Amino acid sequence: MSTDATDTPPAPLHRFEHTPGGATHTCTTCRGQFHAHVVATHYSTTGLQPGDKLPTGQHTCPTCLAAATTRIAQAIAGLDLIAEAVGGHEQVLGLAQQVLSQIRKAAHNQAGREICAQLYGPGHPDPTVVEVGHEPICDGSDLYASAYLYNGQPRLDLVDSGGWRFADLDIDAARQMVQQINDLIDVAEMAAQL
Repeated sequence: MSTDATDTPPAPLHRFEHTPGGATHTCTTCRGQFHAHVVATHYSTTGLQPGDKLPTGQHTCPTCLAAATTRIAQAIAGLDLIAEAVGGHEQVLGLAQQVLSQIRKAAHNQAGREICAQLYGPGHPDPTVVEVGHEPICDGSDLYASAYLYNGQPRLDLVDSGGWRFADLDIDAARQMVQQINDLIDVAEMAAQL
């Protein structure tokens, strides 16, 4: 990584982090302490090389976060409320995850429509999508494989129960993914024999 003074410094890595039962954190901005189940954390990536461990995360309290970005502060507050209210009730958390996936899918689709409108102009027809198969990847899984035709071209999606796409693959990429999974199965089997 170059250290030239004219280089743009790398952007910090931002995460939302959950602590079961909540924890007391110190805000990097105001130095005050606050208790939260879900906290906004950022990590400085300056000087990091591939393979380096992340430094200790720096937390931001709800007040300072709201002063910087209302949208993220509202998201953190909502997630913190879910974590506190739901606790360890896995079924309810699964339902909440499903809704978050639906929200994420809707936002992604809206962004795609806006990009298409910019590229091709308003009123451009939507692509023709024909679903030809949809199955859970294994019994009891919340991950599904969905085969479809996109303007006549075969594709494969991996989606969760809320419809969020983890992968949207052409056939060659889908076959490569299956081969990589098979390779990992072989590695696990070999390791079990050692």
